Amino acid sequence: MQRYLRRHVARESGHWIRQFMASCDPIAIAQLMRSNRGALLAFGEMLWARTLEPGVSRRRWPYRMDATEDGRSLWGHLVLRGVEADKRLLQLSPGEWQWLQYQASGAVIAAAWRRSMAIAVQSARNGIADWSVDEHPDPLPENWSARQGPAGLHFVNLMQDQFVDWARPRPDKAARRAQQQVRADERRQAMQSACTGPCLSWSPREEWHVAASWAPANGVFRLHRLLGFADERPLFWLFEADGGFVARLRDLRLQAWAESPQAAIHALRTCLRRHRAAYGPAVPARKPAAVEPAVLCDATVQDAAEHCQDLVRQAKEHSRFWEAAPGLVLAARAWLGKQSRDASHLPREGTRLRAKD
Repeated sequence: MQRYLRRHVARESGHWIRQFMASCDPIAIAQLMRSNRGALLAFGEMLWARTLEPGVSRRRWPYRMDATEDGRSLWGHLVLRGVEADKRLLQLSPGEWQWLQYQASGAVIAAAWRRSMAIAVQSARNGIADWSVDEHPDPLPENWSARQGPAGLHFVNLMQDQFVDWARPRPDKAARRAQQQVRADERRQAMQSACTGPCLSWSPREEWHVAASWAPANGVFRLHRLLGFADERPLFWLFEADGGFVARLRDLRLQAWAESPQAAIHALRTCLRRHRAAYGPAVPARKPAAVEPAVLCDATVQDAAEHCQDLVRQAKEHSRFWEAAPGLVLAARAWLGKQSRDASHLPREGTRLRAKD
């Protein structure tokens, strides 16, 4: 089930969990979960993995690192409580007993998944992400029953609570292809909108000159990162035009033409370095993020905010995302509890969480 969740449900869980660990802010993590369904699923998968597997935070996060304890490698193992049934009530063969344990384990694991996703949804709705859950609660939530009848052994998994099946299958192939086509059209429209009007150009034939922006001759283009700059790696498009190849920066009106892709990329790197030497680095202006004004007129509110921010800063500096979770959650609750009663920044109770495509 873990492999299924990581491949088909929370496919980018590692990416989101790295963002959670870099933030260490319960309020910011909750806002991220409200705005992105992938982050919500990754948070639920993180809680679910910690519920079933002790030490998973050292084995999976950070990813692909040598996780050891006292010089020995860590191996993943599950802790499933509540699986054992009363053998006195059932006369089972070894094969039937093994089958019953398999079904009971599946019921416990599914119940833990429902519990973790409920915590994730509640954290996103309340505005405070709480990942300070018990790693292996005892007992795990479960609701199943077994009965031995004339036809054999029957297993019933009772699910009385209403639960959204977050682990539902992904859309079919036609829906995925349609979604990919929409994204490709959006990328093409953005590229065509940028490659219009005059542009500062450079080519081995004419060197520096101002010419009209080249556009892909066959409508095919690729987006790459331009290496060779220590401070940043600017993005550029590469496509065929005018009997050669054009490398065009995405965030700056600068393009280069050459007879081969490698020569076009080299020419773009050279002219960008010359442009920076003459005019300095050109950083594209970004729109400032809309920040809601915070009213901190009460001294106690100001103190609670500063205390919460200090804890977040300390957790980030010392990489204590897991250990500092209880203190961070309590500080965030104290901060929001001492603010004004205006809860306009939080979704209303019963509001459905929608992901931004």
